[in-house]
Amino acid sequence: MQKVFSLGGVHIYLFGITIALGLLCGYLISNYEVKRRKLDEEIFSSLALIVILFSIVGARLYYVLAFNLEYYLANPLEVLMIRNGGMSIQGGLIGGFLSGAIYLRSKGAGILSFADAIVPGLAFGQFVGRIGCDVFGVPMKTPYPWGIFFNGSWVHPVQIYEALLNLALFTYLWRRKHTTQSHGILATEYIVGFGIIRGAIEFFRVNPIWIGTLTVAHLTSLIMIGIGIALNLFIRRAYPDSITATKKVPRKQKPQFYIAMVALGIGTTYLFYLIRA
Repeated sequence: MQKVFSLGGVHIYLFGITIALGLLCGYLISNYEVKRRKLDEEIFSSLALIVILFSIVGARLYYVLAFNLEYYLANPLEVLMIRNGGMSIQGGLIGGFLSGAIYLRSKGAGILSFADAIVPGLAFGQFVGRIGCDVFGVPMKTPYPWGIFFNGSWVHPVQIYEALLNLALFTYLWRRKHTTQSHGILATEYIVGFGIIRGAIEFFRVNPIWIGTLTVAHLTSLIMIGIGIALNLFIRRAYPDSITATKKVPRKQKPQFYIAMVALGIGTTYLFYLIRA
């Protein structure tokens, strides 16, 4: 991992910094949406802590079970050594969503309403967090100008691919948030959208094969997409007013918003290559 500085013998890595910034940005955006939707802020504060904790647990367990089980069976104490690397964003989402749903149900709070409020911030947090990721992609068959020279060959910079796609997903969700009722429609669109993003990026990464050229992460992405579509159809039948809401003309975002998103994407890309120059 790329070390930024050391403090009292403790090494601070770039990925750790961007993950922390991603969590902070995601929390602030989600908190804004919770207030705008007039949801219970006290419940959200506890929810955020629970989701973050179990996202970390889920990310680690999924990686251990799906990507390197044989190694961890032989070295069980290494399961706890998160600082050595080995986390899965898909496992983190599973852990976060399940723990959040259980907590909200125990409080009698609206699971779908909170999910809609959280997913834009989640997408933006993933955008920020992915920037510092140290996992590069497969070698390029042709060394394209945007490739990164790593371990003796030009590889796909999958970190910036996924970061920019997550930023695009955030832009879409932020635009859509005014045209859906609080019944989970936005959350299902996030699930489908991120499933597509992660599945597409997986073609440029190296992970355990599931079948043919498809990996375990491809399988998880397909399951995410299927669940997202099924939930979307179910919600539209259970809450028909959501259908009416989604047919409304979207409230126009100010041009400055889109300019800011494009500028953020360009600036992030420049920073990504500058750091790794």
